[in-house]
Amino acid sequence: MLHDTPDVVLLEIMSWKCDPCFATEWVSIRAVIRFQLQRPDWLVVVVVVVVVVVVVVVVVVVVVVVVVVVVVVVVVVVVVVVVVVVVVVAMRCSWFPLWCRLVRFAIVANLMWNTLL
Repeated sequence: MLHDTPDVVLLEIMSWKCDPCFATEWVSIRAVIRFQLQRPDWLVVVVVVVVVVVVVVVVVVVVVVVVVVVVVVVVVVVVVVVVVVVVVVAMRCSWFPLWCRLVRFAIVANLMWNTLL
C-alpha cells in the first residue's frame, strides 16, 4: 500500500521530517535555535559576583547591627549601675532626710534617663 502512494501524501501523513531536504533544514534551524538559546559564559561570572556581593553586604549589615545592639546594651547597663551607685550613696548619708533622698533619686534618675536618650 505504501509503495503505491505518492510521495507528497506520504510526507503529509508521516510528517515532513521524513523528507531529506526538510530534515536537513530542520536540523539547521534547531542548531541555530540551540546556539541562540545557550547561556553565555559571562552570565555565570556575573551571577557569581552578584551573589558574593549580596552575601558580603548581608554579613556586614548583620555585624553592624550586632555591634550597635551590644553598644546600646553596654551603655544602658553603665547608666543603670551609675544610678544605683548614686542612689546607694545618697541613701547612706545619715544627714540626708528620706524625702530629700527620694527627690534626689528622682532627679538623678531623670537626668540619667535624659542623657541616655
